Amino acid sequence: MSTAVVRAESSPERERLADMQRSFDQSFARALVGEGESLERMIMIRLAGEPFAIRASQITGLVKAKRIVPLPSRIPELLGLAGIRGTLLAVFDLTAVLELQSRGSTPAWLALAGRDLPIALAFDEFEGQLELAQASLYAEEGGIPRRHGQLLARIGSSVHPVIDIPSILELMRKRTDLIGPGKE
Repeated sequence: MSTAVVRAESSPERERLADMQRSFDQSFARALVGEGESLERMIMIRLAGEPFAIRASQITGLVKAKRIVPLPSRIPELLGLAGIRGTLLAVFDLTAVLELQSRGSTPAWLALAGRDLPIALAFDEFEGQLELAQASLYAEEGGIPRRHGQLLARIGSSVHPVIDIPSILELMRKRTDLIGPGKE
């Protein structure tokens, strides 16, 4: 029988290691920006295994999905109701709204959207948030129009479609009685 000997690291080594880990983690949470560039805070998520971005200014919060009570409905995107911050919210499957192939797993996160009559948009994975230079957001020229988002975000060497939350709110308003009238 062998026993492993674990050597406790000294305090300066532990602090140096923690600093290196923090620095490494933070390098993923920020974009390189030039002086004077305006920044946009983005929420990075995954739907059906694919990366997407949401403008933080278009949502009112982000919470871990707990219990979603299913409702019978003619609206396939409607997962049910969830109690969040003392309020019952209709929960819609963001993967279904965007017409992506679902992985069949229970969504782990909810993006809260809408101020007057809020809803929750369920999604698979939260990858973090970052501040992105406005210059990194662009429309794909000659590209195929995307449902609920025409912008792309260049983040490092990858490109993420940016989901347009107001267009999703408008669609849900038109399709249900759960969301009040849109602003005129």
